[in-house]
Amino acid sequence: MSESIRVLRLVGDIAVFACCGVPLIIIELFAKPYKRGFYCDDESIRYPYLKDTVSTAVLGAGGIAIGLVTIIATEVIRLILERNYTDEFLSYRLCCCEIHRIFVRLYCFIGYFLLGFIFEQLLVDIGKYTIGRHRPHFMDVCRPDIGYDTCTSPEQYVTNFTCTGDDQHLIKESKLSFFSGHSAFSFYVAWFCSLYLRARFYRPVFSRLFVPAIQFLLLGLAGWVALTRVSDYKHHWSDVLVGTIIGSVVGILMALHVAEVFDRREVPSSYSPRKFGVVSV
Repeated sequence: MSESIRVLRLVGDIAVFACCGVPLIIIELFAKPYKRGFYCDDESIRYPYLKDTVSTAVLGAGGIAIGLVTIIATEVIRLILERNYTDEFLSYRLCCCEIHRIFVRLYCFIGYFLLGFIFEQLLVDIGKYTIGRHRPHFMDVCRPDIGYDTCTSPEQYVTNFTCTGDDQHLIKESKLSFFSGHSAFSFYVAWFCSLYLRARFYRPVFSRLFVPAIQFLLLGLAGWVALTRVSDYKHHWSDVLVGTIIGSVVGILMALHVAEVFDRREVPSSYSPRKFGVVSV
């Protein structure tokens, strides 16, 4: 069986990505966090500023790399295991060119993964800039001209203040505590990849422990990243909890209802575990 890939659909996909990605750039370049006041005796925002255990750059590059490697490696393994069932799968054509099914699969699943990342990041940025909650190290970075050195009126909610700190970027970041972007992104990647692996490897591959072990590592790593945000004084525990929930929900919804990983299993009708190269334990 053969299916034609419409050029218009490819153009539409690119347009959707652009429309969803532009707001992220606009928010990063032009948005300002909501200016929230504080009580000068609030101990929860008087922790020292520490460097990130996992920086934003490392997390972003690592998370995207994990998603891409997971999807590419899975589809390559699937292709090898399907070598005796080639005739049972669709073939694809783009204009006058024949496209191998692995490239179509990679295009679909990587596209859904990256789209979900954009959705997750939009929710993170909207929450951060709308709420403007102070990070635990807010006072150390901002050094407000009122209530920093001395707290003579602890009952007063200070709103008319000016930050005297030197690093304007850190001052801006100190107002973006709710909710944790690190936690949200980590759990988005972990849940999307875990469900994707379960769907694509619908029978044990090499061992029944293969997929569960990878799933445990993904979720465990996401949990560790989330916990470092508390120990680094970058977020309050409630920021991390909400970020974990948001990232998990987006990852699950993207995998199950947008990418439809379980509906796209592509199980050969003449499937046989032994012939398919599956070993059970």
